[in-house]
Amino acid sequence: MDRTSLYAHYQTMGQDGIVFMFKGSMSQALLVKFGDMIREDLFTTSKKMSEIRAVFSVFIELAQNINRYSAERVEAGGESETGSGIIVVSESEGRYTVASGNKIENSRLSYIVPRLEMMKGLSSEALRKLYREQIKATAPPEGSVGAGLGLFDIAKKSGGGLNYLVHPINEEFSFIELFVEIRKENSSLSQAISSQDVIKGIERGQTKD
Repeated sequence: MDRTSLYAHYQTMGQDGIVFMFKGSMSQALLVKFGDMIREDLFTTSKKMSEIRAVFSVFIELAQNINRYSAERVEAGGESETGSGIIVVSESEGRYTVASGNKIENSRLSYIVPRLEMMKGLSSEALRKLYREQIKATAPPEGSVGAGLGLFDIAKKSGGGLNYLVHPINEEFSFIELFVEIRKENSSLSQAISSQDVIKGIERGQTKD
């Protein structure tokens, strides 16, 4: 990459309202540092703690999803192998968007995609009901840390603002993108857990799936 292309990236990020972007290993240690960076940056543009908590909570959830389920695994210091991917936080008029992307085994898509489709267009009440049903659902596929409840939880709290795209790579792998929109002022994530609680959970390695 030359200096001209770097400047072009800088301009594009500004035009797209990108607050934060990272590509690489989503280790627990990095998530703590990144969470602090995002909160501090948002404090300069938003006075509403509910919005900051919303963006922070969704960022942690999606980053943890990459850490646990990305098919691209790397060694991260003293930790066991962690997942690698990309995560972006952006701001536009009226909303924040947190987006993530990672490589995934095609065998897992048959479990994830139907659940993402179920969430489309559902009201907050319908999502809450679906979330309760999923808690009682059958066991997740082999290799899954939990029952995929994190995605349902995000969709429920964001009022259904969870969308996805799948890009086939080959017969074995695809690349999946998740997008979560958080409306400003009237965010339904206003009761999200505090950033300090999330950080403590990450450090214990017990943040919910």
